[in-house]
Amino acid sequence: MKIFIYKFGDDDWIAAANLDDAKACFAEITDPLEDDDIELVSDVKMDRLKFFENNEPVRTFREELQRMISAGETFPQFFAMIER
Repeated sequence: MKIFIYKFGDDDWIAAANLDDAKACFAEITDPLEDDDIELVSDVKMDRLKFFENNEPVRTFREELQRMISAGETFPQFFAMIER
């Protein structure tokens, strides 16, 4: 099964097999968003966006997703968020 990253609004990313699963995961935590506030993260952005740990960039989104898949994590789940 292929897993995708969906961006919700400006601050949250969900890892899921499809948009419906991503929406359901997001709705468990917060109010749902309109579809025009959700985007599939492109291949270019998967290699450009950085996953941070302890305020330090450690991997690209693609590398982090692969790490999660290899570790046997289950999806859908929150992938990342911007802390403000």
